[in-house]
Amino acid sequence: MQLLKLKNLSYLLILCATIIVTASCGDKEEEPEDPSVCNTDNLTYDNWAQDFINGNCATSGCHDANANMNAVPYSMHTYETAKNAVDDGRIIGAINRDPGFNPMPKGEAMLSDCDISKMEAWISDGAPE
Repeated sequence: MQLLKLKNLSYLLILCATIIVTASCGDKEEEPEDPSVCNTDNLTYDNWAQDFINGNCATSGCHDANANMNAVPYSMHTYETAKNAVDDGRIIGAINRDPGFNPMPKGEAMLSDCDISKMEAWISDGAPE
């Protein structure tokens, strides 16, 4: 009788160990990106530019859906309207605050070097959706 209880306990321990080992072997969580590294690879409108544009350009009173042609040359709230802005060729000059361009974002601090590098990379890759 004692041998049977010990055998059942052994099976239970083996089962628990198997479950623990199996659970710990699942997909590993990706390491967070090093903030000192600016990754400009494979940027698309959907995976980067949309959030960036909506947070910095297509804001209320600027290049949003209500942009008025008299006050703002174009809206940038959709991929199509953002692509029109890209095709106009003025974004890089504006965010780099080059002479002859309106500095963007208007009334705000200059964008980070990484954000500018990402926008330049996205545009040079053809502004993929």
